[in-house]
Amino acid sequence: DITVGNISQMGGDGAQAQFRFRNATKVSFAARQIDVATLLDDVKAYIRTKPKELNWEKIDVSNIGYRLVEKNQEKYVGAQVAAWDVDLQPRANHFDRRITVPTPLKKAGAYLLTGTLANGNVSRVVVWLADTAIVRKPLADASMTYVADAVTGLPIAGAKLDFFGYWQEWHQEKVNENKYRQS
Repeated sequence: DITVGNISQMGGDGAQAQFRFRNATKVSFAARQIDVATLLDDVKAYIRTKPKELNWEKIDVSNIGYRLVEKNQEKYVGAQVAAWDVDLQPRANHFDRRITVPTPLKKAGAYLLTGTLANGNVSRVVVWLADTAIVRKPLADASMTYVADAVTGLPIAGAKLDFFGYWQEWHQEKVNENKYRQS
């Protein structure tokens, strides 16, 4: 069984993950850092090519776990940064049990966390650890962006932000000719 999801937490104290099992007595975890900068660079480069029709799988960074696992995009997964085992105590009568698993992950970033059972079943989840929070508020003719420490809420002076985006509209100019315009 493969499970893919996303968990976002504040960095510093160590991430936690939920793990559900039935009959297992031990799980082995491994965490690998995700190269988010390369992923974003590739998304921007793809958008700059102005393809006739955007492939949503190449631009959807919110579903990175799916891309890493189902589309085998290993180039975004770096070296293993942590590994540990957890002993499990299954419930009677083969009922599911869910536990909270502490991890050694403390540094801000994205990690692919993989749990493997002795019988070969695998669970994967992307764990995002944030050290900053960004709040954006729309105003009448502009927007205000506030960058703060994720734990204290204090502003981060001199924070440099790099925004990027795209817009695509479909136009049918001739019969049987679909054309997309981007900006």
